[in-house]
Amino acid sequence: MEAFLAAPVPATPPGDGSEDAEEGEDDWGVIAARLQRFYHAGDPAAWLTSVPVGVVEAYARAMPRLKADEALVGANQTALGANTLKPTAAKALEGRWMRLARGAGVAHVATRTELVALGRKAGLLK
Repeated sequence: MEAFLAAPVPATPPGDGSEDAEEGEDDWGVIAARLQRFYHAGDPAAWLTSVPVGVVEAYARAMPRLKADEALVGANQTALGANTLKPTAAKALEGRWMRLARGAGVAHVATRTELVALGRKAGLLK
């Protein structure tokens, strides 16, 4: 637990050792700059001084996946806008975006009244 919460950055920065590693990935200054740019997390010095090492490492490991997700979204936006998708793929993508825009698939937060009714129905409340 102590290593996770330690503020000083360890000598070896996070990384998966893959061949796809970006230039400068072994430099904590570059890692902190990338984290700051990507996450917009307040004080840039915090990545090196007060954010727990475990959090820095987790965020750094997540960045390639998040960048890939963003790249796919951008590619889909471009393909849809340029009308280069097959009609069925374009319709499916547009439909998925429309459902997300309407909030479909987002969990409903129950009101107090709904929770009380559910508790009564389950026999937990009178």
